[in-house]
Amino acid sequence: MNTAPKTFRDLIDRLGGVSSFAAETGIGEHSAKKMRDRNSIAVAHWPAVIGAARKHGLSLSSDDLLAMKLGGIAA
Repeated sequence: MNTAPKTFRDLIDRLGGVSSFAAETGIGEHSAKKMRDRNSIAVAHWPAVIGAARKHGLSLSSDDLLAMKLGGIAA
């Protein structure tokens, strides 16, 4: 069973790393690296990220991404 990743970094890693994440979401590789480094993905990219995650068999929703975002604020 593939559970949702708990952090944006974990999500990017589970989608094959920065290069693969960038290619699968249509996000530039430089921007994808910054997202990984900041442990944050801009909300505008969430639909593409959810689609890429589903292709990898990951259970991921906008609620999961919101939880990651809010967890990053609290940390």
